Amino acid sequence: MFDIKDQVGIGDAGASLLAKSLRSNTALVKLYLTSTLIGAEGATHISEGLRGNTTLEELFLNENIIGDEGAQQFAQLLGRNTALRKLYLWFGYIGDEGAIGLAYALRGNTTLKELGLGNNAIGDDGAAHLGEMLRANKTLEDLHLGENRIGDKGAAQLADGLRGNTTLKRLD
Repeated sequence: MFDIKDQVGIGDAGASLLAKSLRSNTALVKLYLTSTLIGAEGATHISEGLRGNTTLEELFLNENIIGDEGAQQFAQLLGRNTALRKLYLWFGYIGDEGAIGLAYALRGNTTLKELGLGNNAIGDDGAAHLGEMLRANKTLEDLHLGENRIGDKGAAQLADGLRGNTTLKRLD
């Protein structure tokens, strides 16, 4: 486990350096990068560093500023990486576009068990796509969506997605 949460100043440059190590690391299984000022550029570096990584199972990037662009990078990662089991992006300034990208990637993903997207800016459009993903995904067990901008329409789409899902154990 590597925990550098709350280390102000890591930022995108530090994420770039860390990503280089992640490419060849074969021991690290948990990485906590909470509140480290990582933005979309840093998210890009980290996702690129993890594309060939076969050991990292848990990644926590809570309270960073990755936005929709960074979320899209992690969506691309989920299409290639087969080790990641938990991805937490709470308070990440992620909106509908980021959620849509992640939802699309998770339709075919068979390894991610937990996705944390709480306290972002995801609305009904993002929730609708996540609902569609729930019908197709057979691996995800926990989906955290609390404190977003999901209204009645988005909630209805999520509920519809749950009808065809047999693996999700927690939705908040």
